[in-house]
Amino acid sequence: MDKYNDTASGVVATSRSETGDSTKNAAWLTKPVEVRQGIAFLWIALCLNLVNSVMYALIHLSQQERIWTMVEVAVALLLAWFFLNRMARGKNWARITYLILKVFSIGGVYNATANLWLVTPLYVAFSWVSLIATFYGAYLLFTYPSDQWFEVMSAKVRAA
Repeated sequence: MDKYNDTASGVVATSRSETGDSTKNAAWLTKPVEVRQGIAFLWIALCLNLVNSVMYALIHLSQQERIWTMVEVAVALLLAWFFLNRMARGKNWARITYLILKVFSIGGVYNATANLWLVTPLYVAFSWVSLIATFYGAYLLFTYPSDQWFEVMSAKVRAA
């Protein structure tokens, strides 16, 4: 039985033996702390964004605008759940795609800062805290232990 053990990162995987009798394989890989914390920070950032959007909609928008905002919030929640769920399963494409989508959101936060700072400073502050939490979570997902874990999980899919 082949064993991959990187003690510095905490990544440990046991591959299937040639006879195929091993029940421990890359699917039972121990998820590094960085991956768990990174995904937790992304969930925290998502919750901050959702609370922020609902709070802004209830205070500043008309009834019809609120409905569209709630639809947007629901779609954002479903997409984020999909990507975060796939990241937790070790899908490398999900962490890259989610990061790219979040990079595009920087413009929205900058716009909110420029246009809404005097009207709703709490909304702007929540937006920046959420953005910082998102990028810290993304940073954790791209550290060496996380990269190694995603690599092993990708190898597991290719081998299957």
